[in-house]
Amino acid sequence: GEFLGNFGTMEAPPCPLLLRAPPPDWKVGTQLILQSFAAPIKKERKIERAGRGYQQWVDKEEYIDFELDEKKQHEERLKRRSANRKKIVLPKSANLDDYYALLGLSATHMTSSEEQIRTAYRKISLTYHPDKAAPEEREEAEQLYKAMQEAYDTLIDPARRRIYDSTRTFDDTIPDEDEGADGEAKPEAFFEIYKPVFARNAWFSKKKPVPVIGDMSTHVADVHEFYDFWLSFQSWREFSHPDEHRMEDAESREERRWMERENRKLVAEQVKKEKKRIRRLVNNAMKVDPRLLRAKRLQKEEKEAKKRAKMEARRKRELERKAAEDADRLAKQKEAEEAERIKQKEKRQRDAAKNTRKQFRRLCRKFKFSKFDIDTVVERLPQSKLEDLYKRMEANSEEAKATFEAETSRIAEEKKRMAVERERELEEKRAKARLKAALEKEAEAKRAIWTDIEVMWLAKAVTRFPSGSHNRWGQIANMVNQMAKV
Repeated sequence: GEFLGNFGTMEAPPCPLLLRAPPPDWKVGTQLILQSFAAPIKKERKIERAGRGYQQWVDKEEYIDFELDEKKQHEERLKRRSANRKKIVLPKSANLDDYYALLGLSATHMTSSEEQIRTAYRKISLTYHPDKAAPEEREEAEQLYKAMQEAYDTLIDPARRRIYDSTRTFDDTIPDEDEGADGEAKPEAFFEIYKPVFARNAWFSKKKPVPVIGDMSTHVADVHEFYDFWLSFQSWREFSHPDEHRMEDAESREERRWMERENRKLVAEQVKKEKKRIRRLVNNAMKVDPRLLRAKRLQKEEKEAKKRAKMEARRKRELERKAAEDADRLAKQKEAEEAERIKQKEKRQRDAAKNTRKQFRRLCRKFKFSKFDIDTVVERLPQSKLEDLYKRMEANSEEAKATFEAETSRIAEEKKRMAVERERELEEKRAKARLKAALEKEAEAKRAIWTDIEVMWLAKAVTRFPSGSHNRWGQIANMVNQMAKV
């Protein structure tokens, strides 16, 4: 017999079958067709959550009863599918302009990846396809499905998705300058206000990843890096203008370029406002950021400490300079006083010596000594001996002449002795000069005589440096001197 089931007609396996009795109107000799609606043994298998097989599994219709009327069977299937449609979280009255909600991506929203968008579209399109809707819901299903297709086509195209994300309702508000201005007293207020604002605007950044704002434990270098990133923030956000030209209407490449230039002019003002908004956000945050305020305070304290240390060092150097100047002034004053004292002492000594010589001359003239002898004694005798001689002559006038003559004789003998000594020294000098001259003359005579080997050296040098050579005789002399040294 034949085996009929969900999978079509197939040959029955060779096994004994228990058949039911034939119908009463069956006649012997006529053909008998046997049918069996026994289901095959089911095996465990993995089912992907998409496609017809998954839909059948959801509808609990893996095994169709062919004895049912086809129309009734179709109606029951539609009823069950309609009942399953109502199990989807997405409401019938969904906002058709919210493309992420239409695809069931409200959780991930603008952060949804391309793969997530494709999977969500396949999953929802199987459930909400108009062919699977009940007749009374067909019009609503078609409208919803068209919106889903438009959402998918927009979000799967990066350029169209960027335009859509740019035109979505977005919170452009930024905190005022005085918000979160408690500074270091309440740092948590600053992060509660500014952290969600920066996170919200970070979605439009071209550069990824976007640095996070951090917390109070963030290093000040990372804080400056965060604000440097936002000060040079590059946004991919696009703006639209009601008077923009539609690029699809361009009939040529030149017209398309002209439309692009005109559209850029129209949105340039909005782009400029967006940059000012981001810059104002960054400036307001930097003014009240407790980490920057703390860094400025520490920097100011460090600067003031350095300034105080510098002023203290300057004051110390000034005191040392004044002390050095005072010591130098005192030393110079002492030196001047000492010099003045020595000068006065020398003056007194000169005055005393002058007075002594004057009195000695007067005493010598009294005894009628010759002026030559008086000048000789005065010039030759030191001050102390002259005073001693003056005192002896003044104390004993009778022996004054003999004392003066004895001193004169001694001076004369001294002069003779010194003259003889000078003459002897001069003679020694003349003898040395004569000896030196004789030795030089002898050495000159020796130098003037060339030996045979020196003549040979000279001949070699003259041959080596012929006439016309640069500095010929200087090179010849150097060569001969080198040979002589060797």
